[in-house]
Amino acid sequence: MRVFCYRPSRPFFEDDGGFSTVGMVLALLISVSLLIGATQVYKLRSVAADVQNVADACALAAEKQVASFYIVAQVCDSAVLSLSVAGLTSIGIGIVAACIPPTQAISVKLVEAGEKILEARTRFSHACIEGLNKLQGLLPVFAALDAAALAQANAGPDSNYYAIAVLTPLEGKELALPEHSEEDALGGIKEQRDNIANAAQSAEEAAQKANEHKRKAFMADCGNNPSYCMYERAGTLAGLSGQSNPHYAHVDTWSFSVALKRSQHYYAQRFSQEAPATDAIEEQARSAIRKRFYAYALEQVNQGYVHESSESFEAFFPLLPRNTEEMRQTNLYTEAAYPLTESADGLRHMHAWPGCPAAQEESSCGFGSVAELETQGLPVCESCGFSASSVGHVASASTSIENGFEYHYQIVAHEAENYEREYEALARQSQQVKGPAESLFESVSQLLKNALDYRIEVCPPGHIGAIAIVVDTSGVSAADIVPNSLVGGQAYLGSRMAISAATLARDDANEADTVISSFLDGFFSDTYLGAIPGAAFDIWSSFLVSYSKGSQALSERIKTVLNSLPLVGASGLGTWASNKFQNTIESAGLAPPDLVSHKPVLVNTYHVAAADQNAFTQGLLGAKQAFSGAYGGIAQDPLSALVGIAGGQLLSSYNAWDATFVIARIELFGEDGPSIPLEITLPPALKEAGGGFIEEAINEWYVRSGQSVELRRWE
Repeated sequence: MRVFCYRPSRPFFEDDGGFSTVGMVLALLISVSLLIGATQVYKLRSVAADVQNVADACALAAEKQVASFYIVAQVCDSAVLSLSVAGLTSIGIGIVAACIPPTQAISVKLVEAGEKILEARTRFSHACIEGLNKLQGLLPVFAALDAAALAQANAGPDSNYYAIAVLTPLEGKELALPEHSEEDALGGIKEQRDNIANAAQSAEEAAQKANEHKRKAFMADCGNNPSYCMYERAGTLAGLSGQSNPHYAHVDTWSFSVALKRSQHYYAQRFSQEAPATDAIEEQARSAIRKRFYAYALEQVNQGYVHESSESFEAFFPLLPRNTEEMRQTNLYTEAAYPLTESADGLRHMHAWPGCPAAQEESSCGFGSVAELETQGLPVCESCGFSASSVGHVASASTSIENGFEYHYQIVAHEAENYEREYEALARQSQQVKGPAESLFESVSQLLKNALDYRIEVCPPGHIGAIAIVVDTSGVSAADIVPNSLVGGQAYLGSRMAISAATLARDDANEADTVISSFLDGFFSDTYLGAIPGAAFDIWSSFLVSYSKGSQALSERIKTVLNSLPLVGASGLGTWASNKFQNTIESAGLAPPDLVSHKPVLVNTYHVAAADQNAFTQGLLGAKQAFSGAYGGIAQDPLSALVGIAGGQLLSSYNAWDATFVIARIELFGEDGPSIPLEITLPPALKEAGGGFIEEAINEWYVRSGQSVELRRWE
């Protein structure tokens, strides 16, 4: 039998542990609704945050205009400094060229070119000051236009941005150049240059004469080798070699001291080597007289000297007697060096040396001189034949003929005397060059130091920073952001506002370097440049391009230019002047200039506003405080008054602005010559729409300033 148990039915419920279909649906609906709601919140906050991103970009754009102004000022400053340096170094090189007769013609052109460059520098620098003052007056307009244009460019379907950017401070420091008078320093350069040139010409002539005497002495000493000369004779007659008898191949490496030392070694060797060639009485007598002559010659040449430096020359080559008459003027004539004897019949005789056979047979009376022999009328010794001519003939034989050492020594001695005389004339003329030239170099050095003060230093609007105020006037509905049927879309996002600030940070100089390096592009080939000596223009252009390297680049460039001149001359004044001028440049201390680039970076608006005391920044600080305490409250927009203050100043500056203007022109030859313009140009579309950008942004702020809004901080 079957038993049935009836269980009543319970809808939507099962006791097997699962969820009901209705519960699942409700859970899913709630989850999806929460997800959509969170998405709406996220989207609303993202849309609200976009205005801050635009504000940041506008602040950076505004401050970038200030960074660009620094680059323009650096270009102007580099051009002014490089023109000063080029003009003064052109004058300096002109002074160097005046010291070298072959380059005295170009010296006039270099000095004139230097003066023209300095005049162009003066005109250009004053034009730069005027142009930069005008430009920095318009800098707030450029910054506002760039920020406003950037805000408009970021507008989209769900946004409509208006931006006001204000530089801090809104006005820059007016530029001015120190006054340095160069007329007194430059006034006498032309006259002194002419005097230097005349003295340099005379010095060159004296040097050439002196060098000719030195050349002749060199040839007599060793230049004529292998023909007869002191070097050849010393080797052949005395067997000298090595350091005792050096050979020089060129007069430039030879000096008079070489000949003097050679003669000292020669006579010392001849004295030690002298001996009779045979046993004949006549030969023994001649040998004794020669040995006495060599002793005398060694004594004399050892008294000689050569004192030579770059500034002076003094030498003494003792002259040896060439004949009997000259012998009578020396110690050979008066010294008691010869044996004196008396015969049995009372006659006195003088002998060449004690070993004379006649002297051995007679009684000795001591020693006597050739002077006693002649004054007392002593008879000639029949054995050795000693007489005054016996002594005089020793020197006469070797000085009268080319194969004698003394022949060539006499040439060197006379040429040394002539060289000293001409060198004294050279020294006098050189001093007439060096004195005035040093004075002019000192003037150039002082003017170079003054040029370091003749610089353009700027403190423009916005050097503290830039503040951007951006409003997004578009309204956004939550339903439009995330369309759905599960979450109500009545929420509405109204106008949004954000502020941001930027300042300048120092960066590498690459950008400024590039701008300066390209400053002269297209100008180097100008046909007018033929009027400038290549050296002057080369210094200017190369120093401008390598401006960041300072005195190192300048010194290298000047050295290259100087090396292209024929500095080597007989007087040596070219080399002296070149070294002197290079030392002048180095002592001037042209340190590398500060070519650092300025890059805009974001900072807190408080830091920018607090660094400048003016109505706008103080009002902004007050507005930040008002906003910070206005969460959930109702307040009138405290920024509207600030926008009115800034907008009025910007529109006033904008209306006086021309889209293109020239800051300055470099005119090396006045208005009739070529010129390099330095101009600022804004795209015409930005000029035409710029005023509209500013006015529209101001109007939008005024429209919203009349509305009562709920102020909320976005976090």
